[in-house]
Formats: sequence, structure tokens, C-alpha cells
Amino acid sequence: MASYQDFYYKIYKNTEAKHRLIFLHGWGLDHKSLEQIATYFTDRYEVILIDQYGCGNSKAPNKALDSFAYAEIYQEFIQTLPSKENIWIGHSYGARVIIQLTTNFPGLVEKAVFIAGAGLKRKRSIYFKIKAKILKLLGSSCKIIDKIFNTKLKEVFANKFGSSDYKAAKGFMRETLIKAVTEDLSNKLANINCPILLLYGSKDNVTPPEFGQIFEKAIRNSKLIMIKGADHNSILSSYYPQLQNFIEEFLD
Repeated sequence: MASYQDFYYKIYKNTEAKHRLIFLHGWGLDHKSLEQIATYFTDRYEVILIDQYGCGNSKAPNKALDSFAYAEIYQEFIQTLPSKENIWIGHSYGARVIIQLTTNFPGLVEKAVFIAGAGLKRKRSIYFKIKAKILKLLGSSCKIIDKIFNTKLKEVFANKFGSSDYKAAKGFMRETLIKAVTEDLSNKLANINCPILLLYGSKDNVTPPEFGQIFEKAIRNSKLIMIKGADHNSILSSYYPQLQNFIEEFLD
């Protein structure tokens, strides 16, 4: 079983702070992707940056995990810490986990920030859907052939047609990735009761601007801010001063 003892985290302790900021990075990244944003708040808050399972310095899971499994692990971790009000800040996949935390463990989330937050299924063209079904069928066929003839067609197929994230994922992380990209959390949004700040890039084609619009409409106490010119990852690197200002205003 996965445990909070198996993941790496970096903590900036602040015994006088009443609030704790917990940062969850996106898929394929690690805590360093959010550290430049996070360190801005260490003088007023206790700050924790987590390497999610299978990323950075954390161990890979011994089975495929969905976002709820990640949330369960983090709520177990929070119970081991001194009592403080917890504010969660997640980029991309990190927002998926926060949605699960807010709806399943609401007492552990006072406020939350989604930065290019994922959790919805993208609208796809008919051409894309047909192509995806064909590739899925071919992949399944390769798996059957491998089992019968002890070949490695599935690996060859994945290396040729798989996404960069899929190719980079190893072991159970591939199954975890499949769970992530097929997971639709839209039915949970109406149950989120804490304040949510939504920060999205106008040029993001991974979690596009309409994701933020859907979240704002579905979550009753939310506010959407669009970062002009930012894409999925540059929103963290090139636009971090803006993010810090917007988050600071939200926290105050």
C-alpha cells in the first residue's frame, strides 16, 4: 500500500504561522516547479512542497493510483502535522488531487488555488475520437500478441504512438497516467464549499481557458483570473510574480 512515508516533501517551518500552504505540482514535474512561487510566502506561512508519487525524489507507487488515492495519502500526512489551517495550491494534476481533498476531506482545506488546474475532459473532434479508438484497438491487439508469442510489440507501439508523458512514465505510473487523463471530476465541483482561486493562461492548450470558465461557473465561491500570454508551464516560470500577487490578494 502507498503511504505518506514514501513521498518526499520539503518544509519551510514557521511555528508562529496559523496557516500552512501546501503545494502540489503537475504531472511529470516535481516540487521545484513551484518553489519559486512558494518561497515568497515563507515569512508569513508555513510552506510545504511535495514531490507527488513517481515524481522527483518520491518513490514510484506499487500499483496504479487515481487522484482520490493521492488525496487519501495526503490527508493521512496532514494528520501527522501540528494543527494549522491548510491552504492547498495545485498546478495541473495537483488541482485534481485538491478537488478530491475538498470534496472528501473538507475539514483539511480552508482555501485552494488552481494554477492551470486539470480535472475535466477536453472536447475532442470526431477525427481525434476515431483515431484514439483505432490506436486503442491496435494497442490491445499488440498486448494479446505479446502474451501469445512473447514479443514486445506493445512497447514498440507505445514508443511510436504514445505521448511524451506516456513514454516517460514507467511501471505503474503509466496506468496512473491513463487514470489521470480519463478522469472527469466535473460531478464533484458543486460539492466544493471553500473559496477557490482559478489562475489560467490564455494560451494554455493542455488545460485551456475554458476549463477555468467551467470551474468558475460550477464552483459557487470561486474567482477566475486569466493570465494573458501564459501557457501551461510558462505560467509558473515567466509569470510567477503575477501569480504571487494574485495568490497574496486571495489569501488576505
